[in-house]
Amino acid sequence: MEEVRKSLQIPLIVNGNVESWSDACELHAQTGAAGVMAARGLLANPALFNSDYPTATTTPLACVEQWLDIAAAAGDNLLFQCFHHHLTFMWSSEMKRSLRVQFNSLSTKKQVVEFLGEHYNVRTSGPAPEPAPYTDCTYTHFTPPRHARHIAAEAEELAWSSRSDGKFFTEFKEHQISKPGGDDLELGDLFGAEE
Repeated sequence: MEEVRKSLQIPLIVNGNVESWSDACELHAQTGAAGVMAARGLLANPALFNSDYPTATTTPLACVEQWLDIAAAAGDNLLFQCFHHHLTFMWSSEMKRSLRVQFNSLSTKKQVVEFLGEHYNVRTSGPAPEPAPYTDCTYTHFTPPRHARHIAAEAEELAWSSRSDGKFFTEFKEHQISKPGGDDLELGDLFGAEE
């Protein structure tokens, strides 16, 4: 990868199996890349790039509590589906199977907050703070008709609905509920693949 970086005239961003701050630092040191990105690792641990948690591969409790505060501040601007999905990725590895099933059946923010408080002593920090300022990035440019036809056909084919949990999340939930030994913590491939 370092040879690839040296041959490029543009900054190289690398990714792959980044699950902790230490992983990101190691990948950066190995490649000399301009940056490191993560996808699944950030779903499981939004604090991944926080050097206060160098080896954490699961979400620190403080991060879950901060997400509850953000959701409270966002009010109706944060849909339940988004709120719940992020918590499922962040916290499901901490739950035994029976609690994961119960958690995945919740349907309101209030139920989720009460559930986390009852089973894990997770608390919000009190009254919702003002949301942080953000830049509205709504795309308002012209969409060429050719591209618009493609989008319409794709949307019809996928039949997306706001009531759908989406394929990735649905498969993730099914895996969390149906995996063998579901009453234990998810240890991933810590001990290698079964032969």
